[in-house]
Amino acid sequence: MGQEVGVTPIQLASAVSAIANGGLLYKPRVIAELRRGDKTLPAEGVLTPPEPRRVIRAETAATLRRLMEGVVLDGTGKLAHLDGWTAAGKTAPRRKSTPLREDIRGHS
Repeated sequence: MGQEVGVTPIQLASAVSAIANGGLLYKPRVIAELRRGDKTLPAEGVLTPPEPRRVIRAETAATLRRLMEGVVLDGTGKLAHLDGWTAAGKTAPRRKSTPLREDIRGHS
């Protein structure tokens, strides 16, 4: 269940950032250039974030954050722990479902 869903890296980063931001989703932006060494600055208004929208309740986001922090502190993501930093993670099964697998035959 859920192993067949594909997302782009920016979709995944957006979803996780909404959890980290207390349930608020900011529209993702890809900034091509800003530089300081050898100039090429002002990108007028690029760094001003648009208004976020609430996608989940703050309490739900806090619960998800605690669960994801638990993956790093006590679960399978222990190698991601960094002293002095808060880290959260989501681990997943290694295999992908296929119609030929015995345990999912007859289900859709």
